Amino acid sequence: MSTTSASELLNIWQKGRSQTHIEQGLLLLAAACPEVTHDELAGLPIGERDVRLIKLRETIFGPHLVCLIDCPNCGEHLESTLNINQILEALKSEAALEKQKKENEKEILETRISGYEVKFRLPTSLDLAAVYGVEGIKESRQLLFNRCIAAVEHNGEELSAEDLPADISDEVIKRMGDADPLGDVRFSMSCPLCAHEWEAILDIVSFFWSELDAWAVRTLREVHTLASAYGWRETDILAMNPWRRRCYLDMVSGRS
Repeated sequence: MSTTSASELLNIWQKGRSQTHIEQGLLLLAAACPEVTHDELAGLPIGERDVRLIKLRETIFGPHLVCLIDCPNCGEHLESTLNINQILEALKSEAALEKQKKENEKEILETRISGYEVKFRLPTSLDLAAVYGVEGIKESRQLLFNRCIAAVEHNGEELSAEDLPADISDEVIKRMGDADPLGDVRFSMSCPLCAHEWEAILDIVSFFWSELDAWAVRTLREVHTLASAYGWRETDILAMNPWRRRCYLDMVSGRS
C-alpha cells in the first residue's frame, strides 16, 4: 500500500466532497493502491475493502480511533477510543484472515439449507452503489440481497431470490456475514449515565472521511497562515513534515 502525501490527500478530499461515501472510500483506496484499477477496487468484498481502509487510515492518522457516540437510550454524548489492531485481532487471527481472503477470492460461494441450494457472492461497493438512494430499508436490503444471489435450486427446480422463504433468506444472509465478518465491524458500548449496553457499528468509510474533512480544513488554514506570513507556495508548505510546520505556525502566532 503506497504512502499518500498531504498534497494527494487534499486532492482526494477536493474531488470527493460532492461524492457519496461509497465513492469517497474508493478514492482513498485508489490513491493507496495505484496498481489496482477502480473496477477491481469496487469489486472487492466489503470486508476486504474496509480492512484496506482501516490500514490506510492507520498510516495517515495513527492506530487509535476516537469515536463520538450518543447513547440510544438516554442521548448522553459518549467518547470511545478504539485501537485498530485490537479490532482486527478480536475479529480474526492472522491465519483466519488469510483463510477468509482465499475464500473471498472465490467469486461464487455455495450453501445448502433445508433442501435449498443457494449460490451467492459477497456484497461489494458496486452493489452498495446500486442500492444507494433506494427509499426504505426493507426495499434496499432486498435489492442488495437479490444482486448477491447467483442461483437458487429446490428439489431440482430453479427459483429466484424472491422465491426464498424468509427464514432461508435470513440464514443465507447470516452465512454471507460469516464469510465476510470484517464487513460488519461492531464494538461494545456501555453508557455510564443510564447503564445501557449496546453494539455500535464502525462505518470506517464515514469515520475516515470525517477525519479527512477536518484535517483538510485545518491544513488549508495552516497553508493560508504560512503563505500570508512568509510568501511560501502551497506545495512547499505541504511538503514540510507536521512538526516543522507547527514550529513555524507557533512563531507566526508568537507562541515561540
